[in-house]
Amino acid sequence: MLFAISSISSFVIALLTFFAFLRNLTLFNPNILGLIFGFLGFLGALSVQGKLRVFYHEFKHKLVSGLVGNRPKKLEIKNALEGEFEYEYSTETKHYNPFIALAPYFFPFVTLFTTPFWTVFLGVEKVIKEAIFVFSLSFDLTFNTSEISPEQSDFDAVPGGKLTGLVFVISMNFIQTVLCLSVILGGFDFLTTILFDAFWTFPIEFFKNSFF
Repeated sequence: MLFAISSISSFVIALLTFFAFLRNLTLFNPNILGLIFGFLGFLGALSVQGKLRVFYHEFKHKLVSGLVGNRPKKLEIKNALEGEFEYEYSTETKHYNPFIALAPYFFPFVTLFTTPFWTVFLGVEKVIKEAIFVFSLSFDLTFNTSEISPEQSDFDAVPGGKLTGLVFVISMNFIQTVLCLSVILGGFDFLTTILFDAFWTFPIEFFKNSFF
């Protein structure tokens, strides 16, 4: 049930942020440094190959598993194409299992890890913080989307099958894409405008036009 709700919610949020993005495109002011760092993040993710890529994939399984309270059993890198992560099954956390299975395809680890650098660090110019944010999210998006494949066995562990898993993963990455593009096109100010419009202005307008 939790994963089904999350899939529907992520899809709705993806639509809201996309519509808000389109509604406010005339306000953008391109961030050249952000564009450069976004491209560097793209190249950085593509450079992660072989056993390091497999390790990072399995590490994200382990990280999300640990965050929800599971105890790890094994993380093995078999070769440059295949790895395996196992954790102790728990009925208390079983509703999180789909998120653990899909973690390598949507979880923005680098963006979350670098949060202090693009938020609270004092004395750092906003344009630098924006560049760090874009680099991190571009890296995450490139890695996550390049891992997506219906042939991945991880999608078999999702309630509702591969289609449900793909809807969730694609929606989550689409939301992150809109966030990344918003900062590239107008910095954090433009991103704030997009989020406010998506979750406040647009829903209120829709409600008024639909029921009044």
